[in-house]
Amino acid sequence: MKRFLLLLLAALALASCQRDNFFDELVPKKPKYSRLAPDNQVISAPVAFRGSIPSNLQNALKARTHLPEGDLVENSAMVIIGSGFLTESGTMPADTLIETAYHNGVIISVVQPDYAWLSEWCEKKGIVFPAVPSEDDSILLCAFSNRGWLYDMDAPHVRDPWSQDYNSWLNPFVSWVNAHIGADTMPEPYVIGSGDPLVFERNLACQQYDHTFFLALNDTVSCIHPYKADTLDVLSQMTAHFTSWPVSGTDRDWYLCHASLSINNAPMFCDVAVSTSGGIRTKFCGYEMRRVGFSFDLGAGPQGADGFEQKPLPGSAEAGESFEPDFDWNLESGAITEGPVTARRSTALTVAAPLQHKGQRTGTLPDLNIENNSADGVVNYLFTVPSEQLGYMHRTEIYPSEAAICRTGRDDLESSWVWRLFPSSMLQPVLRIGATSIYTSMYFRSTTVGAGCWKDHYGALSSTQRKIRLLSPGRVQTGQLQLSNDYADAASCVALRFWAEGKDPKKDTPDYDALWSVVAPGGCFVRNMEAGRYLMQFYKQSADGQKMWLQERMVEIVAAQATQLAASDFFIQ
Repeated sequence: MKRFLLLLLAALALASCQRDNFFDELVPKKPKYSRLAPDNQVISAPVAFRGSIPSNLQNALKARTHLPEGDLVENSAMVIIGSGFLTESGTMPADTLIETAYHNGVIISVVQPDYAWLSEWCEKKGIVFPAVPSEDDSILLCAFSNRGWLYDMDAPHVRDPWSQDYNSWLNPFVSWVNAHIGADTMPEPYVIGSGDPLVFERNLACQQYDHTFFLALNDTVSCIHPYKADTLDVLSQMTAHFTSWPVSGTDRDWYLCHASLSINNAPMFCDVAVSTSGGIRTKFCGYEMRRVGFSFDLGAGPQGADGFEQKPLPGSAEAGESFEPDFDWNLESGAITEGPVTARRSTALTVAAPLQHKGQRTGTLPDLNIENNSADGVVNYLFTVPSEQLGYMHRTEIYPSEAAICRTGRDDLESSWVWRLFPSSMLQPVLRIGATSIYTSMYFRSTTVGAGCWKDHYGALSSTQRKIRLLSPGRVQTGQLQLSNDYADAASCVALRFWAEGKDPKKDTPDYDALWSVVAPGGCFVRNMEAGRYLMQFYKQSADGQKMWLQERMVEIVAAQATQLAASDFFIQ
């Protein structure tokens, strides 16, 4: 009996040593916040600052910006506004400055905005602000422009000094600003009679909304000691992107939509590591993403007055299968919006012949299954990691997932569809936008024989959804002006301007102007304009640039038709 007890104790000691051996090959490290790193991208155009901005946020923003000479708003591509600069009454000179900057195409960015107040201020100033205020708004900053672009991001909602290192959270904001600055200020007009296919990414005005969600996960590993625990906390971001091209019909509107989701899982995934607390050692691998999804909910109208003209693509697919994320769409009759959708007079070019958009793109997600759960005007997608690619535990060993989505993330989760609405039922329908992600943590504690733990986290994102208003299509019927430069002496046409019939060009502001336009020899100027008669002026500039002659004549723009002119048809004033 005594011999048996000695053998049992020896076996237990050996088992204990074997249990602890799996820690020896790993360097102990204490769990801590795993966070995003700044990508060192800077805004590629000058930015001006106004008002009171918290010092840590202002320092982070200035580290990512170029300041204009003299810090002038009119010389900037964006102005960042803090508290105390604008007033509720909107009567300060600063208010007029920002209003003018907005209409000139300057991006307006507001730090820690009060959306209810900001919406009222914008309404007083004739500025289109499509975000819908809600009681639970907690936004670090937002930015918008007169093109119909809007961006906002969640404020970090954890009490940790790293979450206040705002430089690391500005990556998606800086990318958004640079994309906006790099985009053309106006879409390229569809040329009537050219026979070219309609490319709505290029030809149609659009509304864009991007929201960056804040991701925070916390897992406390309970140990034998009640007051000692190992905590692994991670912080990251996920951005939902939405674009809508509005089209007007005789008895209905269409919204051509594209959405995508960008998720950064690099800070969430920590690989296998070891921590020590109170002599208790824990092996862990951080958090692995199991599912991610997004939804765009238009909500059913009172009489079901909305729905899909084209159902969302792609359909459900297994990992590795090829899919099509873009639809085919024919516009038999209707009017495409020209110019910014936020303009005070958004115009529409009537389509005289059927136009077709042909989807060309294909895609593959090798590490995700696609579940298309869309129905009843709600676009809903769930992307799941296949079971054979999931990480797992066996005895004391942890085998993390090899899937790229778990280790780094993706930026190509996307969908396209067409919504159909009747404008009489709702002029600016409210769109609810949401995103969700589910993670699993794995850890093994050295004090429990053969024990491993799994834990699913459903609270990675707040359940709150963002809300925006879908901006209406243009409804002012237009025709198209086409001016060809046929000068035989290699002269150019510059600084085109148009005044509606009855206006005085010496006193009145032009109804349309293209002061910076240059139509080179053999080139053509195209502009969609409201139907009517106009006095048109431009300058003929000699080939050497030394001489200029003012040219003018009356022109008539007919709805849904092209007015084709030649520069030689004009006469010199």
